[in-house]
Amino acid sequence: MGKKILAGLVLGCFLFGGVTASLLAREKNDPGRAKIAELREQISLLNLVNGLYLTRAQIKEILPRINAALKIKEEAEKEYKKVQPDAEKAFRALKKELEQNQDASPEVKKWAGSLNENIKKKVEGTAERMAVFENEIESILTEKQRYLVSEFIPCLLPRATTTNPVRIGQAKGDTAEAEKLLTRLRELPPDRYEENKSKVAERIIDKYEEKVSVLGPEEKEIFREETLKLFSQARSLPEVDFQVQKQELAKQITPDIHRKETGRRKGQLGKAGRFFLNENMAQILKNRLNLL
Repeated sequence: MGKKILAGLVLGCFLFGGVTASLLAREKNDPGRAKIAELREQISLLNLVNGLYLTRAQIKEILPRINAALKIKEEAEKEYKKVQPDAEKAFRALKKELEQNQDASPEVKKWAGSLNENIKKKVEGTAERMAVFENEIESILTEKQRYLVSEFIPCLLPRATTTNPVRIGQAKGDTAEAEKLLTRLRELPPDRYEENKSKVAERIIDKYEEKVSVLGPEEKEIFREETLKLFSQARSLPEVDFQVQKQELAKQITPDIHRKETGRRKGQLGKAGRFFLNENMAQILKNRLNLL
């Protein structure tokens, strides 16, 4: 389908998936909200650990690597605090000049740009150093465990499905919601379908843009047309054929939005690094070690 239809039908996990990045940012600046955010993260990581069934030997190998990575992170935070005051001054100066509805002066641009580049290099350098331990942790995990980590999406209460009732998170590529949608569209009388099909397609586009990327006008129109064609195809199939094909059809409108996040980009940690190399995971694994 040209640019595949990756709709936002897979709703986020109960309470967690609907929290936007901006809300999470606000939570960290508010003591009460920060505590809720912290608890969400801890619960989500517990869901992951409970689903991985790590052995005692694995945990004993993983913990020293987490601790080593956290030391790197602590050093980086100290370095960041050194440049933070100057960065704030420079950014405020740039903001003030831009608020006057005019281009900033070359001096301020150079000042802010230099500090921004300095911070960026520090962040990327820290991630590259921590990534060494991420790679080592991945090598400690079994192939199945690595797969589960790559598929895991943070979730407060994992939804059970008939195909995988004990899955550890809101795994990407789950077509259950999309299949339900196509089934409901098939059940609508012709007049109701005609009345609602465009609205449903528009919601799919909105969710795609929210979760994946913003579409240009032409891309959006192609997206809409292909989505409506798929709706029509699903409605026209005999019941037996629909039951056979519905999962494949649903895949076309299920956003594989986290596929690009599975691997590690330069200057960033991959999913294993983000999930394992933090204080909450260190404490969880220490506690788990005492239970094994």
